Amino acid sequence: MMRELARLQDALAAVVTGAAHEADATPLAGLSGDDVARYARGLRRKRWQEVARSLPLSARVIVGLEARYDRWLCAHPPVACDGVLPPGLAEASRALADLTRGLGADPGEASWAADLLAFEVAAGCARADGGRRELRARHAVHEIAAELRVGLVPVDPPLAPHAYVFEGSAMRWRRLP
Repeated sequence: MMRELARLQDALAAVVTGAAHEADATPLAGLSGDDVARYARGLRRKRWQEVARSLPLSARVIVGLEARYDRWLCAHPPVACDGVLPPGLAEASRALADLTRGLGADPGEASWAADLLAFEVAAGCARADGGRRELRARHAVHEIAAELRVGLVPVDPPLAPHAYVFEGSAMRWRRLP
């Protein structure tokens, strides 16, 4: 089974790089639908692991985040990207708008879940590429993140709108009226 999946990977790589010949179609044709589905699940799982590694707080406390991401990924297949962001952050950034919209509309999620996700993505991307990211949040997400880092999970923190600016590894914030 592993040998068949390795052949699939080699054949797909040949097709993608343009090095494919008719002989490369043979390994693809010889695989069962179950083998291809298992390979696809493995690729989706690997992609989620990269995202989760980039967003440790969100991945740990937003209960349905992996399932939300998986549904999103099925509807938004990845495209080749040659950027400076690591794969997990690039993918989280690509999915951010849809995921935060879904979290914000879900009464079963913490009221601050979407803010936390956006906070981690903006901070991680700024650290990775040195660029500037701005975020407006309904909560004091820096305080929520600090509590989460020490193992506390905030329950119903008050609304406290904040503006954040991330530049490289620096972060500034101010409370909004």
